[in-house]
Amino acid sequence: MVIGVATLYLVSQGIEVVRKGRRREVDPHWFRGLSYLKIGWRWVKRALSMGLRLCKVLHLDGGEDPEPSMASRRDQRRRLKYSFEVVQVLV
Repeated sequence: MVIGVATLYLVSQGIEVVRKGRRREVDPHWFRGLSYLKIGWRWVKRALSMGLRLCKVLHLDGGEDPEPSMASRRDQRRRLKYSFEVVQVLV
């Protein structure tokens, strides 16, 4: 249960950092290269060492990710090469 709550808090913290536009302080990639969990963990370490504020309310957004992570440009091109379409078949 402790690991679950810690994971929820770190992901929520990561989402809040990205929403406030401060992602580049903990994720140096041109595009988002880290997961929300890692962004949250790095922000917590940074906040504790520099006296910055942490989020007080857990908030998880639903829907599509506005800024999806991308490990590298080559992986992104490879990922965009494949697309899937959901087709509903009525019988």
